[in-house]
Amino acid sequence: MTVGPSRTNGFLFSDLRDYTRYVEQHGDQAAAALLGAYRSMVRGAVATFGGAEIKTEGDSFYVVFPSASSAVQCGLAILEAAAESVRGDGPPIRVGIGVHAGETVETSEGYVGSVVNVAARVCSQARPGDLLVTDTVRALTRTFLSVSFVDRRTRRLKGIAEPMVLYRVQ
Repeated sequence: MTVGPSRTNGFLFSDLRDYTRYVEQHGDQAAAALLGAYRSMVRGAVATFGGAEIKTEGDSFYVVFPSASSAVQCGLAILEAAAESVRGDGPPIRVGIGVHAGETVETSEGYVGSVVNVAARVCSQARPGDLLVTDTVRALTRTFLSVSFVDRRTRRLKGIAEPMVLYRVQ
């Protein structure tokens, strides 16, 4: 079997937390405005850090970056913008973000493989205001970025055979 050329990419999943509850409490118009503000905020950060939006579904983003560090920096920028929304006039934007990095297969519809699946599962573990990363991302970025990593313990992620150590970036 021949393996084609590859490179390590950073994969970021971002999800608007409590969006369904927000829709129920505030109605469709307010929810559409919140979603629009969130999408604009994420897309601005993605562009700043050289990411490419692969898919958007509802209140979730799936983004690829040329490196793990650019994915982490984007995640931090999204959280910073979300924190500023709390101090602004509009509704607070509550976001959970997960980042993983590795090699994948690129198809005409985006990237596929276990790396992508892990990144999505890491996002599902993130609470509002959390940027969670795997040990792989921590290892790739710990001497490159000026951030700290708080151990969030080993977790079993749905559908992933091996338990994974997750870290909250701050």
